[in-house]
Amino acid sequence: MASDIHGKTLVLKGTVINKLEDIAFKPLIDNEKNEEFIFFKRLRLVEESPVNYEHIYISNGNLPNFIKEPLLEGSLFRTLIIKYQIDVHSMIHEVRAVTADK
Repeated sequence: MASDIHGKTLVLKGTVINKLEDIAFKPLIDNEKNEEFIFFKRLRLVEESPVNYEHIYISNGNLPNFIKEPLLEGSLFRTLIIKYQIDVHSMIHEVRAVTADK
């Protein structure tokens, strides 16, 4: 069954390498404080209306050239499975509600 609802994802801040310093990542920082993470921001839209604003952090281990190339068809998971043979089976997703600014 096809849907008439159309969505898309915009990458707002390109991929860069960061260390995890935010207090929200304290459990990760304790275990992976010396690792570098790939970071980017993206906005998900449905029918041109924003529905989700994301900060994405991915361990940089085993992802050569990830930040130098665009995501395949704008998809993080498609890129991971096709380019790096990484099939994501689980993830930690933290949701925070905050007042949006302009």
